[in-house]
Amino acid sequence: MEINLTFLILMIFFLLFAQYVIIETAVRRGIDASETNRILEKMAKIIQESNSEYKESEEPISKDDKNEHKN
Repeated sequence: MEINLTFLILMIFFLLFAQYVIIETAVRRGIDASETNRILEKMAKIIQESNSEYKESEEPISKDDKNEHKN
């Protein structure tokens, strides 16, 4: 699928405009940095918990299995 250069430029402008609107809305509503940091910390905690659950669910590969893959 080819991406037209004009389409790409329009998408960049659209994303920049959306970013401007989001930031401007946050500033008008008075969302301060401490609230934003709290939200980001909650998100990071959720991601870390899901990563640790994923790692616990993985089965460790034994040395015999590794040797079989090499041959």
